[in-house]
Amino acid sequence: MTARVSALVVVVAAAALSAAVATAAQSPQALRGSIFAAARAQSSVHYVTATTGNGNVIIVADAGRTRGIQRIRYANAERIGHATIIVANRTAYVHSDAFTLHGFLGLPKAQAARYANIWIRVPHQSHLFASVAAAVTLPSFLAEIYPKTNLVRQTRTAKGVPLVGVQGSTRHQGMPFVEAVFARTGGEPLPVVEVEATTSASFKSTTAMGRWSEKLHIGLPRHTVPIVSSAGTTA
Repeated sequence: MTARVSALVVVVAAAALSAAVATAAQSPQALRGSIFAAARAQSSVHYVTATTGNGNVIIVADAGRTRGIQRIRYANAERIGHATIIVANRTAYVHSDAFTLHGFLGLPKAQAARYANIWIRVPHQSHLFASVAAAVTLPSFLAEIYPKTNLVRQTRTAKGVPLVGVQGSTRHQGMPFVEAVFARTGGEPLPVVEVEATTSASFKSTTAMGRWSEKLHIGLPRHTVPIVSSAGTTA
């Protein structure tokens, strides 16, 4: 090994050690700031969420800054349903069976039956948009996993990789949650794992994140219908 290569190895190792030490020395607030600053600087993320609570749910998603897609598998009471949600141009597009529209997305049974297995369009102005589009784009996904108060540092290991993170309290739809977000201890502090649960532990989810800033190719459905409320107006 030449002296030049040896010096380069030493510099790289020192930089990695400095990043790990800096991360380890941060307060919970500063660590949260570093993790989410790194995430917000990316153009996209691929994530997989496994949830227990309202049935068993698996969400596989690709979230970009202004558009994204979720593929959802919803299982409850020995039944299994599926849904696809796309968000683009401040509009959500949903394709799902009636079982998932009602049980997971919360549409009344009559509406769920009416809109089963067709692409429905939910504009940004709709009162349904926020819940349907939650965590589909990168900004809304990061907002969903952001611990807000009562912050404490946490460490864990995933597949032999040491992680450091921050745990805190937050609220979703008026309910209290405990949320923890973890990044690798060395290098850029991009989040890799998020764990969330209600304070009663009746709902639990784990999200794995990766493939940051990959280019997304998300096509929009050609034929859609606007969702209409039971009163006959656009929902």
